[in-house]
Amino acid sequence: MIPCCTPVAEALKQNGARPCLTGLHGSTVGFALTQLMHPRSGQLGSRPWLIVANSDEAASRLFDDLRFYHELSSLPETSLALFPRWETLPYEATAPHVGLIARRMNALHQIRTLPAAKVVTSIDALMQRLMPVDTFVRTVLTFKVGAAMEREALTAGLLRLGYRRVSVVEIPGEFSIRGGIIDIFSTAYPEPLRVEFLGETVESLRLFDPATQKSTAKMDRAIVLPASAARRISRFVAAPPVA
Repeated sequence: MIPCCTPVAEALKQNGARPCLTGLHGSTVGFALTQLMHPRSGQLGSRPWLIVANSDEAASRLFDDLRFYHELSSLPETSLALFPRWETLPYEATAPHVGLIARRMNALHQIRTLPAAKVVTSIDALMQRLMPVDTFVRTVLTFKVGAAMEREALTAGLLRLGYRRVSVVEIPGEFSIRGGIIDIFSTAYPEPLRVEFLGETVESLRLFDPATQKSTAKMDRAIVLPASAARRISRFVAAPPVA
């Protein structure tokens, strides 16, 4: 750890401490935070972080810097999440971009499931209301190889989550059904998910390249996060859970 971060790290380990590190500019903020989050800093590296920037633009830049320094330090980037603000007002007819929805849903999922999540956000994003935690938990569809799921209930659940049925999936927020195969471009993954059923049983799960249709990764479990603004699905009623 660089010397200037050592006193800050020691202070952060004490309850009620309010350390201050000044004089940092540009990407040096991301470098200093990565040093503090490093496993060699002890308990600081294994606990959750909430990093608040003064604007969404600053939060996005800081997130990119943290990803760069994490990769440079051989630290897992999976613990990092960006939680942006809604770019639309609550009652505007225009729906938020699905990429923005994916960012927010993934960040909320990481907060709930990762004990050491590092979330970067802005003041504006923190001021906007969120759905209750139990409501968010019910919106997450989970697949497991060998588990049973009613496909009619799954289709209804995807529609409630804001997914659009198409003939071929191309962008996040779309799903298609062809016999015993359901393709879902889940907002949880950078590539679409292919679920193959044998009757009502999930036979296989894999990610695939939408351009070539070739499989890129096999999975034992997979999730589907909402593809619509959380405020639009606050009355979501979960589909029957996977057996």
